[in-house]
Amino acid sequence: MRQPGWHHTEESKAKMSIAQKGVVPSIACRNAALQANTGRPLSEEHKAKLADALRGRHQDEIKVPRICSICGKKYQPTGRGQKHCSECRAILHRQYQAESMVKRRVGYKSKSCLMCGEEFVPTGRNHRYCPKCRAGAYFQDTRNWFATHPDKTKEIARKHQAKRRILGFVPLNKPFDGCEGHHVDKERVIYIPKELHQGVRHNVFTGKNMDAINARAFSYLLESA
Repeated sequence: MRQPGWHHTEESKAKMSIAQKGVVPSIACRNAALQANTGRPLSEEHKAKLADALRGRHQDEIKVPRICSICGKKYQPTGRGQKHCSECRAILHRQYQAESMVKRRVGYKSKSCLMCGEEFVPTGRNHRYCPKCRAGAYFQDTRNWFATHPDKTKEIARKHQAKRRILGFVPLNKPFDGCEGHHVDKERVIYIPKELHQGVRHNVFTGKNMDAINARAFSYLLESA
């Protein structure tokens, strides 16, 4: 039922007249809409392609076997735009992924290292330090974080001290200026230089990197003896 005050446009009148003459409404309406949007009449070839697409004629094209343009084998396509067989498509997809990763890494602009000031090409968007300063930058960022979060720093220190109370303390050498005590296990301690102790991240409770830091600690102990 037409609402009061509503009138048909010339386009809607044309569509209604075409539908009343027995033409397929969907195809006729689509052609009329495209012609109205582009401002020029559609060619007969274009109308035929639209009619075939709307009626599902492209399904017949998918059923016809094709020849792969890379390996030359026959394959059954699953879509109109498929140009290669499944094996060659997988190879092309992997090559595209590898090329895109290379473009991402090479595409980063050079930056200035926040520690030494030298320019370097980062391999990630969050890299702020050059490869030479990246190892020591972790400790610098940690110190800055502790300085700006005093309440959380106290809580972390309290938990750390409570956890270390279960460790024993049997020193294997004497302390000296600029040294730190390193637990080679939960009982024995070796005093080593601070730089050597902080050069390898380790954890005596989980065993993380303990073999590497212990090898350095015993080597220093034998050299200084």
